Amino acid sequence: MDIEQTHQLLQLILNGVVMVVACVFLLAGLLRRHSAVSDRLQQTQEVYEYVDWLRQLDGFRDEIRAARTQQRLDLLKRQLEHLRQQCRSTHHSVIAIHYALLLLLSSTLLIALRTLVAMNSLIVVALVLFVAGIGVQLLAVGLTLNDLHTAHRSLWEMLRQVLVWDEQRHDRRRHRSRPPAQRFAKPAPRSTRSKAS
Repeated sequence: MDIEQTHQLLQLILNGVVMVVACVFLLAGLLRRHSAVSDRLQQTQEVYEYVDWLRQLDGFRDEIRAARTQQRLDLLKRQLEHLRQQCRSTHHSVIAIHYALLLLLSSTLLIALRTLVAMNSLIVVALVLFVAGIGVQLLAVGLTLNDLHTAHRSLWEMLRQVLVWDEQRHDRRRHRSRPPAQRFAKPAPRSTRSKAS
């Protein structure tokens, strides 16, 4: 091998190493996210089981409390579904990044073997593996972005639902705080209001 071929092989090895390092950083971030989503899923499952136990305990005593508890259970059930979907999506991303790491390491190994064995076909196979590794790495990043977008959208939907329930609860409190004569009185028609003013 002459100096130019050695220089090209070193550049290919360096490219592989840089992509492997990028893959390792992505993997660390994905594993951290997967762990956080799994922990949150477990905590939400425990809360769901506790609220369900409370509902069964109070179910026949107070209808209003049972209805509120059922609303909370429905919200927790939706949260559990979203969290399970996030956990699956993050798991797929972690698996994809592992495959990308395997392909990139194989590519780097083949290029390193080329320095020992004079076979030019090793370079072609190494480049194919390198491109496939980058493609799988991009797939993992795409899956992660899709997961983040879905998680963000589901979070806003849950917050909107909580705000609606909170507004309904405040309306009921306002209705109960008025004297009984005002609670059941019919509002005056609009035409009489405008004539009086």
